[in-house]
Amino acid sequence: MKCRNLKAYKYELLEDEKFVCAIPKEISTGYAHIHNYIITAITRYAWNGITGWPKWLKEPKCSRRATLIHDAIYQMIKEGLLGMYWRKTADLIFKRICIEDGMWKWTAWLFYYIVRLFGGVLIRLKRIQKNK
Repeated sequence: MKCRNLKAYKYELLEDEKFVCAIPKEISTGYAHIHNYIITAITRYAWNGITGWPKWLKEPKCSRRATLIHDAIYQMIKEGLLGMYWRKTADLIFKRICIEDGMWKWTAWLFYYIVRLFGGVLIRLKRIQKNK
């Protein structure tokens, strides 16, 4: 995956990136498309990596693709394009990609449980801020 570091966001995608997902929807946005169980993150999509990760500690490369797809799906949920029930699917995809990209399984499970615990709160806060 090709991406570069940014100041406002952590990363910017330099070429389209495709992932298999279990979402049977047809959605097209300026940052991602879902079609036939494939989600494609579009070139120039910017994302923050692991939310809450300390700036003084280097973020693991094996989480980069996982945070990309996770952030894109969560953004669709925040925008109301997907229901909240797709959050668990996004979290499972995150864990799967972390493991595929070389993260230790126990670390991927730990990250998975953290996003299960706190991800819904962040989505709800973003929706409340958007509606103000």
